[in-house]
Amino acid sequence: MPGFVQAFEVDPKVTCHHVIRTNPNISLYWVWLNLADTNVTVQVAKAGNPPAAATNWVTSLLPTTAIAEREHFDFAVNGDFFDAEKTVDIEGKNTGYITGKAAAPIGPAMSDGKLWHHASHARPCLEITRSHTAKIYDFRPKNPLDDASVEMIGGGPILIRHGQNLIGTNDASQVRAPRTAVGIDGTGTRLLFLEVDGRQPNLSIGMTMAELAAEMGRLGCQEALNLDGGGSSTFVWRDGSEKPLRILNSPSDSKERAVANVIGATFSRPREVVE
Repeated sequence: MPGFVQAFEVDPKVTCHHVIRTNPNISLYWVWLNLADTNVTVQVAKAGNPPAAATNWVTSLLPTTAIAEREHFDFAVNGDFFDAEKTVDIEGKNTGYITGKAAAPIGPAMSDGKLWHHASHARPCLEITRSHTAKIYDFRPKNPLDDASVEMIGGGPILIRHGQNLIGTNDASQVRAPRTAVGIDGTGTRLLFLEVDGRQPNLSIGMTMAELAAEMGRLGCQEALNLDGGGSSTFVWRDGSEKPLRILNSPSDSKERAVANVIGATFSRPREVVE
């Protein structure tokens, strides 16, 4: 049971929840978004353009807040796992995931109906259609794209399918870590976004993949997909239409990591914060 709950409310239909649990310490953020609500728009956004000299790369890394501010999102989380150019330099120094580095997501990526990254192998993904419904499935490069597709983002593994938890307790990924996930309710029209902080014992130890799947099911997901986690896990929120986005969670790197893409949303209603 949560020891503390805080709600950042847009209106009764869009409320961001912050839950803090103890024994063990876990801090998590989650929000349900209704794709059928014409005042809510959910989109996938790439980071920056790749450097001119970069080949075989489709974007350049940017922090989640920078991408979300550029797209005028009111909410966003980090997206897919990604590869980046020269994360280790010729001297063996780990240069990390820094702003401007050429990159590409691992899975498929589509924004506004344009597929800007085509995965080279089968990869789980979330897809949003023109009919404002969502589905999670295994994207296969040889299969033709559905004309109804509008937004798409990769991830993995699939946590829940048809209401069944796919992550067993003997799963290899039993390490507690920061996590980000997206889920869908039984109607296919409501999306849940969840971020769990980790690697900070005094605040939050994180979740195993099995614990993450169980949490998504507890919150009402019939389908769920793990997104990139670890230092990438970021949950940003705008308290008012004229205010800047702020990072609500506590990234495990102690600062925001640059990523290859994000998934975010815009809300057209006035916003307020409810304690």
